[in-house]
Amino acid sequence: MSGHTFRPSIARVQNAQKVFTSTKTNATIRDLEEEEGELEEKEGVVVSIKRDLINGAGWTVKDKDENIYICSCASSMYEVPETVERGGILYPTDTVEVIFTINPVLRINTIKEIKSLGEETETLDVSKWTHGDESTTVIAKPKSALSISNGFIKLDYNNDNKVLADGNSVKTEGKATQINTDKLSINSKDIDIGGISLDDLMKQNALLTSNEYVTYSLESPIESLTVDRTNNITQVDAYGTINLKQNRVIGEIKDQKSFPIKIQSQQLVTDGHCVDMVTVDTDGVIYINTVNNECQREVSVVSLTQWLTPQVEARNYIKVTVKKNCDNCDKWDNTYSEFINYCPVCGNWNCLIDTSTSRVKCTRCMTEYCEQCGIGIENTNVRLKEYADNYVIGYGTTCNYCSSQLASDTTKYYVDYCPDCKSWKVLHQEEYYEGDNIINVLTCSDCGKQFCCTCGISQTSHGLTLTDNPVQYDDYKNALRKLKYIRG
Repeated sequence: MSGHTFRPSIARVQNAQKVFTSTKTNATIRDLEEEEGELEEKEGVVVSIKRDLINGAGWTVKDKDENIYICSCASSMYEVPETVERGGILYPTDTVEVIFTINPVLRINTIKEIKSLGEETETLDVSKWTHGDESTTVIAKPKSALSISNGFIKLDYNNDNKVLADGNSVKTEGKATQINTDKLSINSKDIDIGGISLDDLMKQNALLTSNEYVTYSLESPIESLTVDRTNNITQVDAYGTINLKQNRVIGEIKDQKSFPIKIQSQQLVTDGHCVDMVTVDTDGVIYINTVNNECQREVSVVSLTQWLTPQVEARNYIKVTVKKNCDNCDKWDNTYSEFINYCPVCGNWNCLIDTSTSRVKCTRCMTEYCEQCGIGIENTNVRLKEYADNYVIGYGTTCNYCSSQLASDTTKYYVDYCPDCKSWKVLHQEEYYEGDNIINVLTCSDCGKQFCCTCGISQTSHGLTLTDNPVQYDDYKNALRKLKYIRG
């Protein structure tokens, strides 16, 4: 008589012994099941539910071959289908289709998905509402659920809008949050807005008693273009006639504190019949265009009123309060983290925010990063640039581009990044000689480009001359190289 002989491996015997002696962890048991492919998935219908074991092994399920299985739900789900009760047993009045797994190692059968529940036509996947490996009680519909585990409570609508509560905090995440009340009281030691303390934000945006004042004229193809800044209010006045072509550059602000954090656009008062706009980008480049996209024409600029340029202590920088670590963290004791506000996935600047889900998120490509170590949550090959390792200090002397506009003997912080060759951690300070003048510059060790320590402008690749020919915005930006300013 011949047949198959079962010869278990040494590792299999050791694992089995651990199961029997209860020294094998649940995680290891799950690994064993998955490695050996012992989980079997089946479809069936609910026959009955023991009322006293709704959140235990009280679900009786029949598969397509009429085999009967005693199952638990993937989570303790108190919402049950419409039933009739006889002797403590609930019998569904409608067909309740389920998908369940058979576990021969633990001898536990688990309902993982309810395909129909009464009149529901959408699939109810109970497992998607659980809290990882935690034992979770769930009250669920196909699109929304209330889930509770030992240390976490979650209200979730379709993974778009959530309220989360744990031992440390209560967080709200969603596309829009509304608070409708006659009175709102907030008692908090610290409030962060976009990763910046509200107290710091108010101080930085207030009109300070020092009354810092900067004023200068800009090189421009129009008759007059001047900049005045008092603390965080910048005013640009323009007057003259210009031969307008779409997106024509009329000037560039050199004072980094006057740069808007976001692109600013404002309608001009002109003597034309078209709608003309002035725009200032985050590098301080000013250009005019006509919304109607009309052909070249003469435009007489009558006036340009002031706009608010919100000031923060640091640009191209984000500070976040650490609330949670990721599985790949190599740092565990930070109460806050500081990063360069740059997304390494999409290459955009000033696009990172600190979210309510304890993640740093890019608002352009939606990539999420750990707020402790900066490693990508989904893609661990990407990592945010830490501020402490990626800034450089320049000691300023005015150059040809800022000599009549900015003061020398200044100290400014820049991102240690070359805007010409796109290299990181390559800048170092040295002296640049131009005739009898000495200019302190930050030089890139990779490409050799030199940038003024005061205005951050490349000494060889600074835009185009505005007064010679009409200069279009895209052409000007392509020729411009300017360091990313932090503070100073």
